[in-house]
Amino acid sequence: MRPRFTDLRKEILDVINSAGTPINVKQIVLQMKSQPDLSTVYRALDFLEKENLIQSLSFSRITFYYSVNPEGCGHFIACTNCHEIRCVEGCVSQRLQDKLEEEFQYHIHSHVLYFQGLCPDCQHYNHKKEQAPV
Repeated sequence: MRPRFTDLRKEILDVINSAGTPINVKQIVLQMKSQPDLSTVYRALDFLEKENLIQSLSFSRITFYYSVNPEGCGHFIACTNCHEIRCVEGCVSQRLQDKLEEEFQYHIHSHVLYFQGLCPDCQHYNHKKEQAPV
């Protein structure tokens, strides 16, 4: 018997889909009308990921969840200080994908590409901190 697509799973999927950027479990729970315990949320996320409705990604030891892109790719830039994640629109790696398919004889159906660095706010904060008298 196949597991059901429950109201809770639908609510979690709706939260993730409406976020527009990858979000972590804490952010998901804060946006939910129902208040399930964390173990229930993790089980629902596991179900949604196994059904290929969402994908997960880890940045700086924090797992984020995001909607599956119909084009099969996700491109992100993440701040290593404040953990802000921004989505990069458009597929910037098609030539690389074509090269890898040819070189390794794979049929690639999806990919994830992310960059890490410091966002403008954290750069500004670090610059001010470096300039402060000791």
